[in-house]
Amino acid sequence: MSDVFRAPDGVRDRGERWVKTSVSLRADTRMRLKRYAAAHDMKLQDVIDEALDAYLGKGL
Repeated sequence: MSDVFRAPDGVRDRGERWVKTSVSLRADTRMRLKRYAAAHDMKLQDVIDEALDAYLGKGL
């Protein structure tokens, strides 16, 4: 039974599927990203996704 507060793996709240991509980050940026994700009990992909949504604007 899936968690009622989380979407199943691979599915966003909006019903969107995740796709794989690859990016290079500076070592310091990656370390700060990992610390932030751990401190907020988030997955790295969720932190990046929320940051990109905020930067790009939702619904574009």
